Amino acid sequence: MITSLRLRNFKTFAEEIEISFTGSFSIKRFLCNTFETKGKRVLKTIGFYGPNNTGKTCLILALANLRALMLNESHEDLCNSFIKNNVTYFKVEYIIKDRMYSYDVSYDNKEKKYIREELNKLTVAPSNSSMISSKTLIVKDKNGVIFGGSKNGSGNFGKETLMKMFSPSLPILKSLEFAEDIFPDLYQAQKDYIEFASSIILVRNDKHFLDIRPTLELIKNDLKARKFISEFIKNSDLHISDFGFSDNIETDVDVSNFVKPSTNLETLKFYSVHKGYKVPSFIFDSLGTQKIIALSGYIYQAIKNGGILLIDEIDGSLHHILTRAIISLFNNDLNKRAQLVFTTHDLLLLDLEKLFRKDQIYLTNIHEKTGESVLVHLSDITSKDEDGIRGDEDIRKHYLHGRFGKLPSPELFDVLEETLDEQ
Repeated sequence: MITSLRLRNFKTFAEEIEISFTGSFSIKRFLCNTFETKGKRVLKTIGFYGPNNTGKTCLILALANLRALMLNESHEDLCNSFIKNNVTYFKVEYIIKDRMYSYDVSYDNKEKKYIREELNKLTVAPSNSSMISSKTLIVKDKNGVIFGGSKNGSGNFGKETLMKMFSPSLPILKSLEFAEDIFPDLYQAQKDYIEFASSIILVRNDKHFLDIRPTLELIKNDLKARKFISEFIKNSDLHISDFGFSDNIETDVDVSNFVKPSTNLETLKFYSVHKGYKVPSFIFDSLGTQKIIALSGYIYQAIKNGGILLIDEIDGSLHHILTRAIISLFNNDLNKRAQLVFTTHDLLLLDLEKLFRKDQIYLTNIHEKTGESVLVHLSDITSKDEDGIRGDEDIRKHYLHGRFGKLPSPELFDVLEETLDEQ
């Protein structure tokens, strides 16, 4: 699980920002929305709110691209387009299997090189949870590689390994293998590093979104997953009395007119029952239901395995009640490891009364002078203002009145009038 993320020179964010996934111990409400571990109260969900084109999606993509850098996967161009700096910086602190680490990386987008990497193991003092000591496990920069603070260990690697070690195009912890008897701390840290990065899962609500492969594999091979997905779908649609998957395409109606050469026949094996009729879900059910089918596999995997699920526009094509239900799957005592990070335009989700703690909400906007994205933590606003907002009040009216940042005010009637006059 993530405890904090810092980034600099990433897409619309030029200056360094920090997203804290650590909740305040002073907030006593909704403790079920947090994990308590290693002297920290870690948040299970984080939501980003804000007008269009203010950087919400960029924050989701920051974690997705950090995963790509850590695992040496393909990624997008990272840097901000408006400043003359090619180097993007990330620093993430995370906990996995009760072990805590910090990893930071500087990456040159133009040269496609890792400028600097550092991995530290963090330890909480037994007598004081606010005191954290740091032990450097490995550093790689232009001067070479340092293991545990001393230039040492090169003789334990072969020529091919040494070439990888000093290659600026490879992340050090993905390119090397450490012997447990020689580097015991690094051996364990590398396994944790790969498991953490692999647990970050991006789900985007665009043309590539309806990827049902995770759901398909789970429903075929995992009986618990099949039951979860079936109940999830049935409870999400008032008109579906049953939902499932068959090894054959089973239908009570003629679907030949709906099947095209490009149709993935596997999708037609998902069926739903409407008023006693069994039909292929991906033909007869709405886009919202299809989205829920795709989402259900990701959600099951995240909650079962302790993943970090990133969903852009979580409310897209979904009823508000369904969106709240998905968030509540993460914000409850039964969830022991999984985290959800999402963006939304649904103002009804901006709910401190029944859904969120104030430290779970971030607001994005555009700086009027620089044009860059800015990020504001709701906790900072509510705790520092003289007329501070309580953590349990309805804050939607404050949002709509622009208290948390300027909102667009589309004046379209004049344009409409001119258009009609021309006609």
